[in-house]
Amino acid sequence: MFKKEIDTPAILVDYDIMHNNLKKMAEAAREGGVDLRPHIKTHKTPEIAGLQRDYGSRGITVAKVGEAEVMVKSGFDDILIAYPLVKENKIKRMYKLADRARIISGVDSFTGARILSEFAGGHNTVFEVMLIVDTGLERCGVKPDREGIETARMIDNLPGVKIIGVFTHEGHVYGNPGPDHEIRKLAREAAQTMVKFGARLREEEIDANIISVGSTPTAAYNARVKGITEIRPGTYVFNDMN
Repeated sequence: MFKKEIDTPAILVDYDIMHNNLKKMAEAAREGGVDLRPHIKTHKTPEIAGLQRDYGSRGITVAKVGEAEVMVKSGFDDILIAYPLVKENKIKRMYKLADRARIISGVDSFTGARILSEFAGGHNTVFEVMLIVDTGLERCGVKPDREGIETARMIDNLPGVKIIGVFTHEGHVYGNPGPDHEIRKLAREAAQTMVKFGARLREEEIDANIISVGSTPTAAYNARVKGITEIRPGTYVFNDMN
């Protein structure tokens, strides 16, 4: 088929370049000894997520429950829903997926976690959650400080809710036009902040054993920071101009 024969709108992907991108990130994760849980928001395509799995990803990250539903239907069984769910209909949809997959939910407030807890109590279940931490993007998440620890303790004490880790999206690096060593510095700072915060939570007997970071520009650097257990890059699949 020639390009002129393709109806518009259409997305054209260079297959070899995409495979090279997938391979390089998978190698970075293996070399760093961390899990790869790519965010599928860039492609939202089960077939490409399948390629990421073939290259060694241990699970995937999605932005919302609708994406999780599509991926579970396509056979994916380990999914982090990064955006907090606070509406009962969304939580109910997430709950229905738990029969077929391990579903982890992001939380960043006691109020939101309490809604999960109330639903869990009415359905005799326990939700695994990961605490969202703000490492500089200032979009969502608790601060990695004493108040953040107190929020984590309150959440973990709720019935039907179990913290299993912490995660961040160091998206503030995308706005940095500086040289590569500045990206490395921001990556290291975010990763070290997460490692220290996770350790402080474990001192409080909160099982924050997963320390997860997520950003394509920082992923390869973060994978080498001792204490990081997981990276969640997304746009690397196409590695676009952004």
